[in-house]
Amino acid sequence: MTPQFWVDAERLYMVRMIEHEPDGARMDSRVTAHQRVGDIWVESEMTFIRNGQEIQREIYHEIRVNPALDPATFLPVSYRRPEWIGP
Repeated sequence: MTPQFWVDAERLYMVRMIEHEPDGARMDSRVTAHQRVGDIWVESEMTFIRNGQEIQREIYHEIRVNPALDPATFLPVSYRRPEWIGP
């Protein structure tokens, strides 16, 4: 089977993508819900299925588009390694 990329014909957003991994496994990624935020549609729920078994589900809440960001967010000097990673 060839890779597939499915798009909703009316709203033109992705609804599904099927790929094959190097080990031969089939990965089926599905956008199971969308939410309209302003003038755009944003994925609000995604399901990932590997070889027919759901392996992950992501549900997004409090979706905001173009929020104001502190410029310091992008300065590498303010980065610190998360404590759970360890030395």
